[in-house]
Amino acid sequence: MLERFFTRQLERAHFGVDRQQAFLQTDCTADKLAAGLVPLLSDTPERRRQLDAFARLDTVMDIANEPPSIRAAKAVLDTIRRHKAALPSPAGSC
Repeated sequence: MLERFFTRQLERAHFGVDRQQAFLQTDCTADKLAAGLVPLLSDTPERRRQLDAFARLDTVMDIANEPPSIRAAKAVLDTIRRHKAALPSPAGSC
């Protein structure tokens, strides 16, 4: 449920509406999944909206320039470097 909250907040913040249909817990039934997926299997307005939303999300998240995992790793390393001086030295180290 927490993941759904954050995903929905991200969508609303960048798009102003929910662009992706969610099928979580009791909503995740075969009938509901089929009804949600069938319109996405061919060139339909629903599919075009999904593709447009994902393309805009890629732009917002700057996917093309550097993978998010690399950016996250760099952020962690930068944080460690900034705070390294404040950490106590281990006993007996040089």
